[in-house]
Amino acid sequence: MGSERVFLEARPWAPNFLNVVLDTATLPAANHNYPSWGTVRLQWIDPLTTLSRYVARKDQLSPETFRAWGCARGESLPPWGWGTVILDFGYPRIQNEEYGVWLLNLRPTPTFISTTVIADLARAFLTGFAECNGTARLYLALGVNNHNRGKGVTRDHGRAWARMINQLNQDIWNNPHWLGRFWALGAIDAEPDWNTAQTTREWVEGYTEAATSSTSAPTCSTSAPAMAARSGDALPVSLPMGGPWRTSGISPGAQRQRSRSLKFTSQME
Repeated sequence: MGSERVFLEARPWAPNFLNVVLDTATLPAANHNYPSWGTVRLQWIDPLTTLSRYVARKDQLSPETFRAWGCARGESLPPWGWGTVILDFGYPRIQNEEYGVWLLNLRPTPTFISTTVIADLARAFLTGFAECNGTARLYLALGVNNHNRGKGVTRDHGRAWARMINQLNQDIWNNPHWLGRFWALGAIDAEPDWNTAQTTREWVEGYTEAATSSTSAPTCSTSAPAMAARSGDALPVSLPMGGPWRTSGISPGAQRQRSRSLKFTSQME
């Protein structure tokens, strides 16, 4: 008896998947004549659709809330699954020499939270996910938009956002229960109507400068270091196409980030 390598489209969620593969795809003992022996290696499992979230209100800013959100996302994925969740925090802001955001809900007054607080909330989210799903993998993207309302879409803010992601990934690296399961990423909702291409590019390039100085701060995207989310749909772009918004205007460092891209499907809530 010899051996043969076969490649099949994997459907690991199907009943008795591994046994069916070995029994029907291994010649000559196919079609359930008698059991076959071999090894099945799953080389790729597509990400599952996940629910992402706008972080809009001050009353949502507790570790307990983020832990519950993480648990809910963990329960939504099967043990073998993986996906990307985006937490969109709002408007880039620099306040009292601290980098952070204004939350999306600006009424009655804007709520500022720093990158330090955001990182703590992200850790709570990952803790909740891990408590409710012990094996699934997650890319957690922490995002801002490019609206000038917070007056913080700057190169320095992009650098600060990447440093936050770098530190969060270092924390993941140092946690044996998280290592290999979780990754933190940066994200930006870059929309042409909200700011100029040049200003937005400054933020992206600042992020890229700090991210590429470390191996731990990739940017959430399917093909490039920026993500545009319009009307709740995530659209993979480099920077929006047309006019001055073109991929050729991105710095070489930002172009290199394309090799660290992700495929993801997520809906905002």
